[in-house]
Amino acid sequence: MILIKDRVEELVIFFKPYIGNERQTRDFINKFENISDEKNNAWLMLNQTERLISLGEAIHDKVKPRDSILVLFLIICAEAVAKLYHNFQGEGGSLSYTKLFFTEFCEPEDLKILEGKLSTRKINSVEKKNLSADDIINYFYRIRCSVVHEGVYWEFDFKGSDKNTIYGVPTYKNKEIIYAEIDYKTFRDIVIKGAIMAINRYVEDDKNNCNATY
Repeated sequence: MILIKDRVEELVIFFKPYIGNERQTRDFINKFENISDEKNNAWLMLNQTERLISLGEAIHDKVKPRDSILVLFLIICAEAVAKLYHNFQGEGGSLSYTKLFFTEFCEPEDLKILEGKLSTRKINSVEKKNLSADDIINYFYRIRCSVVHEGVYWEFDFKGSDKNTIYGVPTYKNKEIIYAEIDYKTFRDIVIKGAIMAINRYVEDDKNNCNATY
């Protein structure tokens, strides 16, 4: 595989904060130049992670919608990485592979960061419910589906956005208020670190990652 110089530079800039210094990051990326065809999915995972997350940020910066767009591309990235890791070539299984990404590739301490970072309160109620890490992943997946299938992209903001409290859920059912105590960078970091873990495992695993069904 011949690595295109401009593409390498883009990848270095994106992954450097997570790999280490520039030399370490270049070494990490350059090893894909001699990767075998059997391990090519690792290269695809690397590129898809940068492209999907950067695309979401570019759209968000240009259009300046609510943060549902950012959630959409992070969840799509998680699903894509998990499917590539398991050589999935079928259709469907989006939620299963999304959840598999977080349980299989994300560090337990990173998932623990998510605990209680979103809470809900029913309309006309004063009681708030803190969501578990698994509940938060499910909620973010619902946002992904809402944007993709219904075009609803205005019902969530990360902490630090202009509005931290949003009304309604993507399905328009069970109307509730969502309180976000997690910022975009925190969730972005969790996804990118998980993707790097998957890439390294895929390259280093001597076993053939056979097709999986979840």
